[in-house]
Amino acid sequence: MIIVGLILCPISIAVVIQLNKFSIKKSIKIGLQIYLWLSSLLYVISCFIFKIEPFNFEILSAGDYFISFAVIFVFSPCLWVLLYYYCQKIFKGMRVRKNARIRSNEEYIYYRDNLDKIPPSIVMFTSIMETDIKKSVAAVILKLKLNGYIQEMNHQLQYTHKDDSQLLESEKLVLKSVQYQNLNEKLYKELVEKEALHDKYVKKNNKGKVFKLLKIFITLIMPIIFIGLSMQFDEYVFAHYKTYIYDSMRYVSVQDGQIGDIHYDNIDNIDDYYHGYVEIDNQKRIFYDKALIRADKFDNEFVLMTAFFQILDAICLVGSIMMSFVMVFMAIEQVMYFNKNYIRTIKGVEFLNKAYALKNFLNEFSLMKERTEEELILWEYYLIYAIVLDVNVKIKDDIIEKYYMFS
Repeated sequence: MIIVGLILCPISIAVVIQLNKFSIKKSIKIGLQIYLWLSSLLYVISCFIFKIEPFNFEILSAGDYFISFAVIFVFSPCLWVLLYYYCQKIFKGMRVRKNARIRSNEEYIYYRDNLDKIPPSIVMFTSIMETDIKKSVAAVILKLKLNGYIQEMNHQLQYTHKDDSQLLESEKLVLKSVQYQNLNEKLYKELVEKEALHDKYVKKNNKGKVFKLLKIFITLIMPIIFIGLSMQFDEYVFAHYKTYIYDSMRYVSVQDGQIGDIHYDNIDNIDDYYHGYVEIDNQKRIFYDKALIRADKFDNEFVLMTAFFQILDAICLVGSIMMSFVMVFMAIEQVMYFNKNYIRTIKGVEFLNKAYALKNFLNEFSLMKERTEEELILWEYYLIYAIVLDVNVKIKDDIIEKYYMFS
């Protein structure tokens, strides 16, 4: 089984590499994730079934299941890959990476197409949790111009009357401001915040300090409670669903039975029970313990319940440990956002990391810092995000001066 695990390892690594590509289709991504889970689950089950060294375990309780799984994990690099992938997802989902990078042309296209669906005003709000009116409006006007809602004639911006039903309310407000040369800045800020909340890039965090402290306390105390309940459940299962091993065979204690002769009770199959042979008055007699039935006799209701509760117990023990790590991450996040009115969602963090990757891509593009807006006509789309992400100060100031016409 160790050799099988080693063979599965490079396959699992290749799958994770594919999953980390941003351009991968959702259906393929789900299929690859299902493969990771199924291959890992089948591998663990196979280790228990075949009982090959060092996986030859004597399982008596849920604690033994837990220890056995830990041993299987240590000797199985393919399971490390699964753990790495999901820990990476959790960590990325909670951490903004300002040093995010676009690693290939494929990602470059993906970032372009995905960010194009999101107004620059929301990019800014998700980034700094506030709206810089000049930057935001100038970027939105440039985007509306590129999409044909506004045209520039004689150095003046004009409304084209193009169907604006696909635009967000904040974008419509900017469009009207171009038409009527007037902008309600307060309303614009409110609309941007509302849209960021509606699209679930951020969520409100404006509860009182007492409530926030209580939330942090509950977050930290929950795994402790869960671990305590799991340990109590483990003691209950161990006391009421006892398992023994005799002659390399697992037996479940069905009831408080007595050792008796085979002819005193009618038993369908003596191999189902723990039994042996003794000589009484020079006669070989069979004895059995009617309290100990084989653990693989799943047609017996009590044996089935024992297997269910022992597996459930093992899952609770593993889950309580995993829950502890997740709750610590959540508590750290709550402390970081304690004095802020908004907090980024996982969706918001993932989206913002893409925006920062684009920002770093533009920063590293050597010509980007040297050229003017006219020379970068092919990059006009990226200038939208150069404004709100502060990529190039000169370009940002030139475009704001050109497109922000409100006092």
